[in-house]
Amino acid sequence: MDSFELMPIIGLSMLILAGGLLGSFGANTVVRSGMGRAFVTKWRWWGLAIYFLVVMTVVVTGLGWVLRSLVANLDIDSLFESPWFFFTFGVVMGLPFTLPAVTGVWRQHREAQARAEKKKKPASRQERVEFAKDLERQLREYVGDTRTIKVELQGDEGTVLFLQGEITRQEGERLVGALRADIDAVDFRRVEGKSEKGKWWVRV
Repeated sequence: MDSFELMPIIGLSMLILAGGLLGSFGANTVVRSGMGRAFVTKWRWWGLAIYFLVVMTVVVTGLGWVLRSLVANLDIDSLFESPWFFFTFGVVMGLPFTLPAVTGVWRQHREAQARAEKKKKPASRQERVEFAKDLERQLREYVGDTRTIKVELQGDEGTVLFLQGEITRQEGERLVGALRADIDAVDFRRVEGKSEKGKWWVRV
């Protein structure tokens, strides 16, 4: 087979590649766009299942169509005269690659919703007590026997995290900076401390 005979095959292969890129990367770009995300995130779990079903149906139908077309057109030269056949085949084969992108966008939105709902629920005093005990345990493990630090709740609602012992204001500020998200998650309003060098407080 000389180069002249290879040209149609190369051209049709490029059509398949172009169709595959359009069906996968092109569709994924749309899914990840603002409009695509807004559309996908409105789906319930059954909407995602329907999308999977539609894609698999299109792929199976497309493969069946390709096989029927090949059987009906045993003459290769007649197939070379239908470039859209190869382009469409590439698009169909590229569609399954959109499934991870769609699933990822949908799952990220559901996880963000779950975190938001959890954040809306106010933390109980018991949750704050447990947080204070866990923090005291971690501080004791960190400083060992070199210093004594006690962590407890103060305030009528227990929304003040109080650190008493050998901890300076600077250390308290660094601690709050490192654990601000965790402290805020259990609805502490501020962190106070008391040591031999005086009292201090840091807003969460």
